Amino acid sequence: MQLPRIPVLAYHRGRHGQMPDGSLIAENSLESFTRAIQEGAQIIELDIECGLAVCHGPEISPEAPHLSEVLDVVSGQCRLNIEIKSPLVTSDVCDLLEDALATNRWSPDHFILSSFDHGVLLQYRKRLPMVQIGALVDAVVLPEYIDLLALKGVNNIHTHWHSALMDFESGQEMISAARRNGMQLWVYTVNEPSLFQKMAAYGADVVFTDNPAVGGK
Repeated sequence: MQLPRIPVLAYHRGRHGQMPDGSLIAENSLESFTRAIQEGAQIIELDIECGLAVCHGPEISPEAPHLSEVLDVVSGQCRLNIEIKSPLVTSDVCDLLEDALATNRWSPDHFILSSFDHGVLLQYRKRLPMVQIGALVDAVVLPEYIDLLALKGVNNIHTHWHSALMDFESGQEMISAARRNGMQLWVYTVNEPSLFQKMAAYGADVVFTDNPAVGGK
């Protein structure tokens, strides 16, 4: 009997929320990324808005760090999933990552670029051909579209857990199409242990979480 793969945990917007000592850490903050590294995170997810501000949503807080600050803090200690929230940052993100890749701290494997704007992803594919890219979706995607994404050079499908659960219960055509194309399937955002176990049984490669204990940590 084949055992289910154990998904890798991706720290969604860093390690944030209430800590065991009662302190609170804000999401998408430098402190949240530092804490994630301290806890041994293999992947950290963050959001990029206009001006390379690291935040979720167009209302940019004055406290929002700049992507360059995050790169300095993480410094190649784990992988970064950078979700592109605005197409206006495409060129600046490419410039910054090209500079990072020119150092000895980062390699192409350290970065995953994801977005709901799949056309923007193809721009990143041209500028950063060795960096992994993931198409964000919130649906059970038809196999034909996954075939097209793979043909265009997309590496991952990043889907909501509810869509993954529907695919799990209705024939698993989406994940089968991803596997057939050599793509990974990443699932967001899983915060309950029982749901994590279902995503493990489903075959998810990576699970995004706000609660690292979901995977037994």
